Amino acid sequence: MMKLKHIPLFYSYDACDDLALFLSRMAAKGWRFRAFRAGLEFERSEPRSEHYNVQVFLKNTEMDTAPEPDTEEFAAYCEAAGWEFVDSSRRFVVFRRISDEAVPIVTPGERLSSVFSAELRYRLTRLATFALLLASFSFQAASRPEAWLFGHPTLFMLIFMALAVLVSLVRIPLLLLWRSKKSRELDLTGEVSCRGGLLGSPVWGTIRLIPLFILLALYASSRPHPAFWIAFFAMLLLLFAIGWLRPSRGENWAIQIGGSLAIIFLVVFIGIAVAFSTDGSGRSRGASNLADAPAAPGDLLGINEEPSDGEYYRSTSLLGSLIVIDAEYSDASGTIQLYRTKFPAVNDLIYRYLSKRISRAAGDAQPAASEWGAPESRSLGNSLYRFYILKYQDAVLYVRLYGAVDTSAIPSFKEKLGL
Repeated sequence: MMKLKHIPLFYSYDACDDLALFLSRMAAKGWRFRAFRAGLEFERSEPRSEHYNVQVFLKNTEMDTAPEPDTEEFAAYCEAAGWEFVDSSRRFVVFRRISDEAVPIVTPGERLSSVFSAELRYRLTRLATFALLLASFSFQAASRPEAWLFGHPTLFMLIFMALAVLVSLVRIPLLLLWRSKKSRELDLTGEVSCRGGLLGSPVWGTIRLIPLFILLALYASSRPHPAFWIAFFAMLLLLFAIGWLRPSRGENWAIQIGGSLAIIFLVVFIGIAVAFSTDGSGRSRGASNLADAPAAPGDLLGINEEPSDGEYYRSTSLLGSLIVIDAEYSDASGTIQLYRTKFPAVNDLIYRYLSKRISRAAGDAQPAASEWGAPESRSLGNSLYRFYILKYQDAVLYVRLYGAVDTSAIPSFKEKLGL
């Protein structure tokens, strides 16, 4: 039975000679390179001395997980020159020398040009993609800061995309310096070694993932919605399946587009299912967990009855925490949002945004009643409804009530919320 080994290593194009050297060392240890499969796949063999040549073929694309017709035509040409085709993935094409009289596949100048062109295209594409996503998430953040500062996935994605753009902005100038250095090497020696050093090695690829793991761990501590984890692991599974099954270029496009749409549909379906689920007594799960809330809108409305529907949840992030309490009663309803943060700038941002939002929706607001004891406040409404936005030293409280407000209940309500 064939014994296989899989190593999840990924090289950049400017480190193609590092990849060739690694394959030769594995062959010397008794592991012969077999294929690209979610990394590198080796089969057990007798230790032997083998020379590999890794070419960067520009007719291939980043969507190629297996040899395409152009690749096979190129491989046939190289075999006539003494090189056996082994496998290809993306723009990498791996050859094994089968003749002592094998001649170079391309000239050193052509090879340097191909490697630089492929790596630059890859880096520019990544930069454009991450910059577009960063702009999209930044727009969402600017539009609704209260929704992303406290545990919303947008904050996680915003930080990740910003780091990705920063890495790309650093990597491209370094690539230009690498090309300049290799061009001088080519002029002086007539040869060129396409080794990427630390930045082109799998070690650097692993180092780059550390900030992602840290962000993911911090985000996980805020107890995100289950739909986030379903989408996250579904995407990882999709990418692994593509790397393992190695579909053709056209199939790869179809799988990625179809798979992404399926994940979006799954997340939306789960979100709707959770929103409309019940606890078995006819009440929504949101209404059932209102018992865990420190306070309720009914406390300010003078209502003692149980809510017919509602929601209570708490989320946290690096910037603070958010408590949302929403309840509906037979003749009234209300919403409470309590933002807590130790950052004064964040506190000011939330207060200004909420103040502008209610002013746009319902007109000019006035200072709230003195019972609230807030240094800054806004109040708006009449006998039928009332909005409050109250700014404390380390918190902003937003209250929306539909019903008559019992002002005598304000002190005890604040005490329940720790204000």
